[in-house]
Order: sequence, then structure tokens, then C-alpha cells
Amino acid sequence: MSWRYIHSQEWSNVAAVDVTDVFTTDFKTYRIMAQDDDGFGLGYIKFIDGNGSVITDDDYKYAGKTITPTGSSGNANDTGNPYGIKVAERPTSHSNGSLLNMWVYNPTDPDGVTTCTFESTVNASSSASRARIGVGLLPMRNVVTGFRIDTVTGGNTTGKLKVYGLAYKDLSWVVV
Repeated sequence: MSWRYIHSQEWSNVAAVDVTDVFTTDFKTYRIMAQDDDGFGLGYIKFIDGNGSVITDDDYKYAGKTITPTGSSGNANDTGNPYGIKVAERPTSHSNGSLLNMWVYNPTDPDGVTTCTFESTVNASSSASRARIGVGLLPMRNVVTGFRIDTVTGGNTTGKLKVYGLAYKDLSWVVV
């Protein structure tokens, strides 16, 4: 197995970033690595369908765990919201940036659901920083070809991302 580079993108002074036509039938697993440099937080992920439209239905589901340097933590889940999958927690003060690692599974399967796992960090003051892990899914039977990142605060941000696909050279080890 090896990760193959697919796409990179930079943005400046925007509240949402659309990444289109990166999910294909060539791969079943994708890795997204994103960085926000302005501190507004990479808050929500929404998927983009095969027609290029952002899926805004109330069907996004996620569960996550957030922890802070002071030891406080919290669970969050939502079983139907139009905002998307919440991948980062808003800091209590302006942050110095955030990082996101996300894995997306089976986005182009018209008979399945698109699922993901993620981890994120928001770098702020010693008591305002956040780390979050979680899972999410879009249970609708859609072919997903891209995604949108919305900032958690709605403020404009500057950042960059890379997308990789996981290429399986030999699937004989898979038990069906």
C-alpha cells in the first residue's frame, strides 16, 4: 500500500474552501492534511456531490472528543445537522493556527455511505488550545467527489491543504 499525491491547494482571506473533483474510483481511502494559519479554525467539513454542489442536507452525523491543556474534555455528537462534520473545536481565544488530519472512506460508492475519521489541533494560549478526534458520516447514497472546509468561527482564514489517495497494490489479504 502506498499513498499517492492527488492535489494541493492554498487559500487566503476566505471563510470556506471548496476542493472539487479529488475523489475518484481510483481510490477507496483518502487522506486530507490541512493547515489554517490565521486561527479561525478548520471547523466543519461538508462533502461535494458529483454535480459540484455542496451537500447541505441535515444528514451529517459525527461524534468527537475534545481535550484541553487544563485537562477538561468533552464529548460532542450530532445526528443530523446542516453544518457538516465538526472536525475542530473553537478555541476560547484567537488561535495561532490549526491542523487537521482526516481520512475519508468510500466517497465514490453510490451504494454505500461516505465515512471519515479525523484528528485536529488548535494552537492558542496555554489554556485555550484544543485537540479533537472523531468520526463522521454522510449516510445519504451520494457519489462524493470533493469537500468543503468551513471555518468554525465564520471568519476569513489563510491556509493550505494536500490530498492523497491510498493505492492498494494487492488486495488478496482482504477477507470477504
